[in-house]
Amino acid sequence: MNKVMIDSNVFLYFLLGTFPDPACRERIVSLFEAVEHRDTEGVTTGRIVDEVIFKLLLAKARETYPNKPLNHLKSDPEFAKSLHGIHEEFFGFTDAFGITIVPTTLQHLRHSGTLLKAFGIFGNDALTLEAMLTHNITRIATCDRDFERIELVEMWL
Repeated sequence: MNKVMIDSNVFLYFLLGTFPDPACRERIVSLFEAVEHRDTEGVTTGRIVDEVIFKLLLAKARETYPNKPLNHLKSDPEFAKSLHGIHEEFFGFTDAFGITIVPTTLQHLRHSGTLLKAFGIFGNDALTLEAMLTHNITRIATCDRDFERIELVEMWL
């Protein structure tokens, strides 16, 4: 089965319905249809999941507090607690679609410097590429154009 690494921006566009344009929407919806029907295996990392959940929390907080939602999350523990369902909803989504979540390991962190030297990528992008290499994944669903310059990677979107 084909595997594709799903980056945070793809999850966020899909779950928040904030697609940058109709063509992007069509490509992302077709990706999740392929994953849902098990034509493609969706894979992501624990680090990406953490980023997605954090941004979903911010988006939800922004509905109540449009200005400085992070400040409200940090200063109002009761409000923050009220958003606990976002975790469950996201994991319900990944479970329903059969998305595999792979860990980001200390080895990935250590090797990310090599990827910076080889490709000029760093941070989450380097960790994502390292996870892809570890799990023999050559395709990535992302709207991050930094991956276009990496010959080892085929862009899904």
